[in-house]
Amino acid sequence: MNRLVLKLEPNILAYGFFPAGKETPAFEGRMEGIRTDLSMGSALDQILSRGENGDYVSASRLLVESVALHVVAGGISFPSHAVATPAVIENLKAQVPLAPMHLPLVLELIESCFWHLPGRPVVLFFETAFFTKLPACEYLYAINTDAFTDSGIRRFGYHGLFHEAAGRAAERSLEKQAGLSARIVSICLEPHPEIAAVKGGRPVMVSGGATPLEGLPGQTSCGEIDSGVLLTLARKEQWGPEQLNRLLAEQSGMRALAGRPVTIEEVLLSDDADLLLAKQVLEYRILLRTGMALAAMDGYDRIVFSGCYAASGRLLGPWLQEKLPSIGTSNQSVWQCYETPLMQIMAEQMDRVLLDHSKTYRHSHASILAGP
Repeated sequence: MNRLVLKLEPNILAYGFFPAGKETPAFEGRMEGIRTDLSMGSALDQILSRGENGDYVSASRLLVESVALHVVAGGISFPSHAVATPAVIENLKAQVPLAPMHLPLVLELIESCFWHLPGRPVVLFFETAFFTKLPACEYLYAINTDAFTDSGIRRFGYHGLFHEAAGRAAERSLEKQAGLSARIVSICLEPHPEIAAVKGGRPVMVSGGATPLEGLPGQTSCGEIDSGVLLTLARKEQWGPEQLNRLLAEQSGMRALAGRPVTIEEVLLSDDADLLLAKQVLEYRILLRTGMALAAMDGYDRIVFSGCYAASGRLLGPWLQEKLPSIGTSNQSVWQCYETPLMQIMAEQMDRVLLDHSKTYRHSHASILAGP
């Protein structure tokens, strides 16, 4: 099946076209200026019209048989990936408060897909789906949620697609005795890095929180912080939510420690003196969270690195192995890098998701053709 994979980023629509049977895209790119210079429909139309001058994909609009759409957050309402049907879309609309900057754009993109690609199934891949299976002792906060109406305040992870795929790859590399569950420490090295403990294919711990801000410090995000700091800033500086969010999400993390914009990869791989503090802080926080993962699983069998900076694990892996309790022989590597890109992960899972939801999709086919 020919698959078009779409991923919304701030002001950008990234895309990749994966022909049937191919693991790598025939073409890919990024449309910038979404909703400032381009409407969602115009952006999608340009993607589908690519190659009109005799390119390999001159009939790309006709070649597309299914669409995969990346969704950051779906809450507990979406414990698995789903095909966009009228019922699913109505459910997704109810989740907008979870990600008010992202989900309205997702809904607009779904409608554009229905308009430009009538009859093609649109598969929604939820980053949070994997973490709906977290145990209560992990996802609950010790806070009185009775004061909020449908608050949905609980711990989630926000790189579920990477953790799930990398965890499966790590399990395949292990030779476990029958009946024993593999214990995987999954370290996703993205601009918002995240660590999860995955035991027997299920998450039991994650560094992410109710928002991606919790946990490890990122390229521009603060990571775990005492909530009292926010109250102090709000009181003393008279800062409102927008100013606080800008500080925590855009002006903190490695950028604050390095004194300039810098990537997670640069920090981990650099020996520059001006990045030493940022590197020490990041490595230390990763070590602490890895220790939490080990405690949640009573040990570990493998560490796996994923995300756009997964290759940095070649340096971070041996360092962590020296710090952690040894398993197996001392010269045996207990870490690996899973460098499959996110869009490829989504493309590879399309057939399975469509098969799982084939009955629901057939029953809703007429409604989908009519649009949401």
